[in-house]
Amino acid sequence: MYTGLRKVLYPSKDATRAFVTGEFSGEDELDSIDDFDDDSLISLEEWQSFYKEDYIYVGHDNHGKLVGRYYDSSGQPTQALLDAYDRIAKAKAHKVEEEEKKKKFPPCNSEWFGDTKSGRVWCTNKSGGISRDWVGVPRQLYTPGKSHPSCVCVRAEGPPSDNPNSSENSGDLEHPGLQEYPGCSTMSAACRTTA
Repeated sequence: MYTGLRKVLYPSKDATRAFVTGEFSGEDELDSIDDFDDDSLISLEEWQSFYKEDYIYVGHDNHGKLVGRYYDSSGQPTQALLDAYDRIAKAKAHKVEEEEKKKKFPPCNSEWFGDTKSGRVWCTNKSGGISRDWVGVPRQLYTPGKSHPSCVCVRAEGPPSDNPNSSENSGDLEHPGLQEYPGCSTMSAACRTTA
């Protein structure tokens, strides 16, 4: 995908992978991104945008493209490149979805005591790096596919986020994935926890 780096360091290889991993040596496939997670895919696209915006493209043979995983001998994108762009688009959409979820359920503040089996979780109007006009109460959020719940701050007043015209006044506390911390007061902004 990124022939500029390849031309400087690897005269006959595409070093796409190195932009994210920082690994410039070894016999590994330097162009394979099959194992990249969402963050790595987004980082890769950021590198591509950076180079497209600030650098002049210097072509190579075969219509300026390196023949291999991402371009064929006519300089046309391969299915691997199209699949990579599709994965990047999905990763970006997933990131937007996660950011929206964090606005609804910002992460709690937390601290763990010496043995790490007990601690405290609490909410403020800036916990989890999300500034808002409410504090909320700590809850365990169970998400399908995850083995452990996340500690989130939940708005406890007003209509539900998903139904702002509702006359209900319990905020997002009725969300089915939420569970109170054992032994914690229902409306407390801080809870003691045990692992």
